Amino acid sequence: MSNEASFIEIKDALERANSSEALKEWKKNHPESFLAYAQTFLDSNAPRKEWYIGFYDKKEHKIATFVVGDDVSLSIDDDNVLGDTSMNVSPISLEDVKLSLREVLETIAIVHKKEYPREAQMEIIVNLQFSESEKTHWNISYFTRSFKVINFKAIPSSGEVISHGINSIMDFGGKN
Repeated sequence: MSNEASFIEIKDALERANSSEALKEWKKNHPESFLAYAQTFLDSNAPRKEWYIGFYDKKEHKIATFVVGDDVSLSIDDDNVLGDTSMNVSPISLEDVKLSLREVLETIAIVHKKEYPREAQMEIIVNLQFSESEKTHWNISYFTRSFKVINFKAIPSSGEVISHGINSIMDFGGKN
């Protein structure tokens, strides 16, 4: 990946967010909120340096997304009330994130080259998230030149890839 030096590590992004006036101000009205997800995009042709960090307020059933780059701001269009009130949103444990994103991406690159050697990666979507089955984990999707998506799930404490698979982008479209 040619832009590895150009992204911000998750812990650095969270430190920026937590020290920002934007998040401090929002947390005054949402003191029970917690980190629900973090997402970034890595593009081999256009390096980006921002994270989208979501905080969940259980009382209001709302996720607010903060864009963390050179500065930190609340995304106006993403201060959303979740439609499914039965959905259980759990906090991400940063204590589980022992390896840097760079180290996890290096491990995933090894699996990518071994299992999908003909699939050239163009853009990567990186999510740090929680699920009941995988707990806190990295969910990393490679978009390839052949219009496929390779999805990897990795444990943030060890970098171990716990699952991977490939699908055509055309498989994601609905029926007309």
